[in-house]
Amino acid sequence: MTFDFTGKSVLVTGAAHGFGRSIALSFAKCGAQVTVCDIAAAGLAETAQLVGGLSLVLDVGKRAAVQAALAGQAYDILVNNAGGVLHQTGRPLEEVSHIENSIQHILPSQPTGPSQNEAPNARPTTQYLDASATCTQA
Repeated sequence: MTFDFTGKSVLVTGAAHGFGRSIALSFAKCGAQVTVCDIAAAGLAETAQLVGGLSLVLDVGKRAAVQAALAGQAYDILVNNAGGVLHQTGRPLEEVSHIENSIQHILPSQPTGPSQNEAPNARPTTQYLDASATCTQA
């Protein structure tokens, strides 16, 4: 099966390495214009070079920073992969904390699609994939 994302714009959060980088590379390989963001500048620059796209050094846990960085931008697809391992690798699962991702306030995860008031950076057909995971202790 092949996918064609030619002409589609994609924003991938948490794209400096790992899953985020792989996701960004896959979209680029399928023709998408990819913008990547992360707080890890060095890895992010490498990912941006690999995908031939733009990079935004951005902490998606800071709502004002997200809104400022994405003002006037619109994306067809958002992959929210940020959060979950920052300074948490090598720790027991029970100690891993939840990191709030403000990107959800830009493009909320709603199957019916966000309204323009709720998601000023969304196109009417924006697809939203939340790849980040939250671990909580029961």
